[in-house]
Amino acid sequence: MNQKELTSGASPGFLRRNPQLVKTGNKRGSSNRSDRNKPRDVAAPQPKLAKWKNQPTEYNGRRYDSKAEARRAQELDLMVRSGDILNWEPQPRFELGPRQERVRFVLRRTKRLDYRPDFLVVYMDGTIVVEDVKGAEKQRDRDIAKLWKQFGPCPLHIRRNDRVAEVVDPDNPAPVLPG
Repeated sequence: MNQKELTSGASPGFLRRNPQLVKTGNKRGSSNRSDRNKPRDVAAPQPKLAKWKNQPTEYNGRRYDSKAEARRAQELDLMVRSGDILNWEPQPRFELGPRQERVRFVLRRTKRLDYRPDFLVVYMDGTIVVEDVKGAEKQRDRDIAKLWKQFGPCPLHIRRNDRVAEVVDPDNPAPVLPG
């Protein structure tokens, strides 16, 4: 089988990603069958790089999506020990968007965005703040900020370069926890 027959119907990168499918050596119908039982040399799979070139990092037995997130988790632990904050929770889940909307006098359910920011921080006075550690600014981040302003339960602090770059205050803030 020649290379032209192998690549017919396959994309050019398909055979580069799957070298085990490329047959080498004897052609079909050959009497030498010893090549069939030999193991093929297949390269070990390379770890997949993150889309934005962040490096997953582990801190206190938990995996964080980037070094900056792990560094912020370490800072929050130090803040708990020093008494600056009461507690913090990693990756809380929020649903942003309306539960239902009225379209021509009929209630229709709409999809809601499941959003997992990086941290939920509870300060000593009972104030709750959600923090999201970001690298480069992306359109999705701006869209989430708009949804958070409309439907978020508490302020969202977007952190870039180890500082708060943006604060998104919701239109309908949740009440402060009793201290």
